[in-house]
Amino acid sequence: MKKHKWIYWIKLFAGLGLLYVVYSKINSRDSILAAFRATGWRYIAWCAALLLPNIALAFVKWRYLLKNRFSGIRNRQVFGSLLFGYTLGLVTPGRLGELGRGLFFQDRDRVVITGLAVLDKLANQLIIFTLG
Repeated sequence: MKKHKWIYWIKLFAGLGLLYVVYSKINSRDSILAAFRATGWRYIAWCAALLLPNIALAFVKWRYLLKNRFSGIRNRQVFGSLLFGYTLGLVTPGRLGELGRGLFFQDRDRVVITGLAVLDKLANQLIIFTLG
C-alpha cells in the first residue's frame, strides 16, 4: 500500500511541476491574470455548484445503460469508466475519446460498451437539440 501512496505523490508533484513549467513559458501571463481578475465569480460559483449534479446524472444514465446489458457491474467500475471517458474526451477533438469508455473494462465486450457510449452521446445530443 505504501508503494501506491508514493506513486500518487510522485504523480501529483510531477503534474504540478508540469503546470508550473507551462505557466512560466507563457509570454502573456499578464493577460491571463487580467482575465481571471475580470471573471464574474458568481457565474463560476454556479458552474461549480452544478458540476456535481451533472456528473451524478451522467453516472446514473451510464449505470442504467451498462446494467441493462451486463450483470454484475459495480458502481465503482461504472464511475471509473465514466471518468476515464471524460479524461480521454479532454484530449481528443470533438470529445471522441469518451467513446473509449469500453477500454476501462477488461472482462466485458468492449464493442458493446462502445456502442452504449455512442447511445449515451446520442441521448445527450437529442436533449441539446430539443431543449436547447
